[in-house]
Amino acid sequence: MLWLPPPAANELAATNVIQSHLTHSHRPQQEQSSMAGTKTALTVDVNAEHIGMINASKEKYGIADEGKVVRIIMDYLITNPGIHDTVFKDVRCLRCE
Repeated sequence: MLWLPPPAANELAATNVIQSHLTHSHRPQQEQSSMAGTKTALTVDVNAEHIGMINASKEKYGIADEGKVVRIIMDYLITNPGIHDTVFKDVRCLRCE
């Protein structure tokens, strides 16, 4: 089942950009160090549905910030290579008409 939250006004900002702290970037902006390792800031363009899902996960599971939600998803993908074809080979077009 596809989860599509109703868009909130603050999620429909013109740029729909979130600042995520990922471990890799082609153009690193700033490095941060923590117990979990060094992180590099990366600006990622996302849609309102992505922001809604990230914020809902953050609130439901008490995750500190949006970047951590994205890192959890990335860590899951890294540690489960058997699902890569399912995730990356299937063509999805959630916003196609």
